[in-house]
Amino acid sequence: MIVDELGTNIHPNIVRSIIRIFQNLKTNPKNAQLILTSHDNTLQRNNLLRRDQIWFTQKRSDQSTELYPLTDFHVRNDLAIDKAYLDGRFGAVPFLPSEEEMILQGDEQCQES
Repeated sequence: MIVDELGTNIHPNIVRSIIRIFQNLKTNPKNAQLILTSHDNTLQRNNLLRRDQIWFTQKRSDQSTELYPLTDFHVRNDLAIDKAYLDGRFGAVPFLPSEEEMILQGDEQCQES
């Protein structure tokens, strides 16, 4: 099953339960696969997913997308992957303007009006 943005409109506990159903041999005896995208970084906690099951995407300057696994990084077993991800240690974070750049853009827009 392929799901884009799993968890966008449902509670995170339900998402975790869906993942566990696919990972359990009793509830998934034929080893069906679940491939999902999500912006819910809490799924990276508590060993819900193995490290080889976590992949990132990074937008390149030419607007193409690079796909790479967490296993490309040599991280400690006790590392909080969700926090390291939000800190940008694995890339895959959006390019956002700084507060100063946003103020300058806002000033330029006001001058144009």
